[in-house]
Amino acid sequence: MGHAYPNDPGTGLGSEPGSSAPALSEKEKLTRMVEHWIGHNGDHERSYRDWALRAKKNGMEDAGLLLEEAADGVRLQNQGLQRVLDLLKND
Repeated sequence: MGHAYPNDPGTGLGSEPGSSAPALSEKEKLTRMVEHWIGHNGDHERSYRDWALRAKKNGMEDAGLLLEEAADGVRLQNQGLQRVLDLLKND
């Protein structure tokens, strides 16, 4: 699965040939990217927690604990990204 970035064809974040839609401003692009990152990180956090549980159930306690720590880090990262998004939307 690929990632969509501003100005990549097909992302809807840049001006595309043949498109009648106006190009997005940098603020609009950044807002969409931050929204994407928050969702993407949430997917990773859930996956890490699922695998942490599986690891613990299968005798890999230390690996499970480290995966939980990684999930906690992603949650903190999303809290920071949410502050960016709030700033962009309220500015």
